Amino acid sequence: VICGDTVTYTIRIYNYGNIAAENVVLTDTFNPAPENITVSRDGVLLIGTDYTYVNGTLTVPSTAQSPVTVPAATFVRDATTGIVNVTPGMIEYTITGTI
Repeated sequence: VICGDTVTYTIRIYNYGNIAAENVVLTDTFNPAPENITVSRDGVLLIGTDYTYVNGTLTVPSTAQSPVTVPAATFVRDATTGIVNVTPGMIEYTITGTI
């Protein structure tokens, strides 16, 4: 990566529990810190008031008034083996910026 390149980060938050995880806050510090970032959640572009980005530290959501929920996992028992298969609930953030 050289100065001026575009970088993309993907962050996935998984929930293996049987209830939704509510009021989830994502905080991550980038070093080096990309500039002119865009942030999307599950493919939907977030507006600047949905997150804060200060000195390379991203925080989503920006306020308690815009809570984030990660859905509960799903559990399916195999009728033959009795094994329970778990599919975690998930949200995915994509952060793109210029180094």
